[in-house]
Amino acid sequence: MSIVRYSKPSIAVIKNKTSFFEENARHLEYVRRVNKLYMEQPLRTVCKTCSAPLGEAQITVQGVPYTVCDKCGHLNGLHEDTTEFAETVYSADQGSAYSVNYKNNFNDRVQDIYAPKAEFLKDVLEKESITEFQVTDIGCGAGHFVAACEQMGIKCDGYDTNQVLIDLGSSMLVDNTVSVSDFADINELIASVSTPVLTLIGVLEHLMQPLEALKAFRKSAATYLYLQVPLFSLSVILESAHEDIFPRQLNAGHTHLYTESSLNYLKKRFNLETVGEWWFGTDMVDLFRHMTNLAKVDSAANINIVNKFLGDHIDNLQAVLDSKKLCSGVNMVLKKA
Repeated sequence: MSIVRYSKPSIAVIKNKTSFFEENARHLEYVRRVNKLYMEQPLRTVCKTCSAPLGEAQITVQGVPYTVCDKCGHLNGLHEDTTEFAETVYSADQGSAYSVNYKNNFNDRVQDIYAPKAEFLKDVLEKESITEFQVTDIGCGAGHFVAACEQMGIKCDGYDTNQVLIDLGSSMLVDNTVSVSDFADINELIASVSTPVLTLIGVLEHLMQPLEALKAFRKSAATYLYLQVPLFSLSVILESAHEDIFPRQLNAGHTHLYTESSLNYLKKRFNLETVGEWWFGTDMVDLFRHMTNLAKVDSAANINIVNKFLGDHIDNLQAVLDSKKLCSGVNMVLKKA
């Protein structure tokens, strides 16, 4: 029987994402610039997950149209994330623009955000009667998860296309390593994984061909796949309603979002079994951020009102969405069946 968990304290997100609250204009300008490029790409006509034909736009965020697939329930942006788009977002200037939000508070991010993920993976594998294991973390960014594993005595090596982030991670690690890998070689890299565990934390949604990555996992020697993906949730509705607030969920590299049903489709298609799942989101943190930024238009006193009626109850409110699997994200450990 798999491990199923819901929710986690929101304080870690608020603590490590202060710029989302304090620098709304800067983040919003970057998203609009990337979205302009995205809208210049060819139209997406079939679902990113199941390849079923897509219908008309059902929701718009920052001028970008999205629709839900009738077959698998996946949320698709109606333009393609082409090679040109991906290279501009992730690799231009060696990734310096994309990396800016990940460079601060390295150790705090490791402790507050990634250590709980490493503990979750450890707990799941212990229930699988595995107490010692090695990990390959692809799309590792600056190596926060790699560092969390290092602190727990777990051998983990990471790979990412972003040179700026790899340089940062290399300076923070002692035993584990992070290395640069060409964006075009990711499927070959996945297929070559020989460790028992492959992690794709916040990666699948950024890939031009996520199905090819899952095919590569099936070919690899790895048995377990740790996925973290963003979900179509209340946060998207907020972003559609508030055009002047930075959209955290549908922004820049997020051109599509998963749902419980589209993940179930993928598990069935690739013959994967869930051995651990942890549903938690930041929808209420997003609502809090939207409201506090909007309240600033009127007066500082309004922020205190928002705090009273929303800020002090974020975790309790978020737990409702988490328990219904309607939250903005999920962490899953999958096993080849």
